Amino acid sequence: SDSGLTETEPVIITDSSYSKYFDLSKDGSIIDGSLDDGDILYIGSLSNKILTINRQLTLLPYDENSILSNCLIRIVEGSSGTLISNLTIKNTKDRVRNYYLCGIHIINSNNNKIINDLVIIGDFSVNSDGNELLNLKNEGSQSFLSWV
Repeated sequence: SDSGLTETEPVIITDSSYSKYFDLSKDGSIIDGSLDDGDILYIGSLSNKILTINRQLTLLPYDENSILSNCLIRIVEGSSGTLISNLTIKNTKDRVRNYYLCGIHIINSNNNKIINDLVIIGDFSVNSDGNELLNLKNEGSQSFLSWV
């Protein structure tokens, strides 16, 4: 029976597929036409990448070994309602391109859920349990955590 729904392939973001969806030369912006509101992104292993999210998306790990190493997720205008859950972000560098690697940075976006993520910056780590919205910023060798 035809339900009228089209089945789409899962969107898996790894170092090898990143450039199909994001443009690192444009601050990690989503490439036009590659992702839509409501899409679920399964994040595999990524290194030295920026993901600038300007749509309502769900970001989940591809598997239990998925780690974002020296990466930044920027949740910007247009992304309200985004869910980031169960990701591990380990940053040992200060920056990728011109951005401090604070793990997750929320700018002009509301009603996002950051649940059960682990963000490690150098020797500093934050676990998000979904009860608070966190804004974590890394400045040089120091990390700043503020609850908003």
